[in-house]
Amino acid sequence: MLADVERAPLLLELTSSPNRDFFLRCLYLVVGDAVRSSFNTASRADVESALERAAATAAGDAAIRRWIEESRRLLASPSDFDYETWYEGRL
Repeated sequence: MLADVERAPLLLELTSSPNRDFFLRCLYLVVGDAVRSSFNTASRADVESALERAAATAAGDAAIRRWIEESRRLLASPSDFDYETWYEGRL
């Protein structure tokens, strides 16, 4: 329930908590679910908007920048989606 594109701003904020890894994985799930479902769980526009907002606020956070970069890479080539990479935290 947490891994929802509408909650992406909150998830980003919560990555500064002690549970950082959990909330970062939720961000990966948001993008992975959108791509896996052919954008039925979240529209491509909403995902791209969430990435833009994150990029504007996360300049100094390497893990968030990596999520943004990996997400953009996946959006550019959805056929590269790999379940284990996106859902089991291999990124």
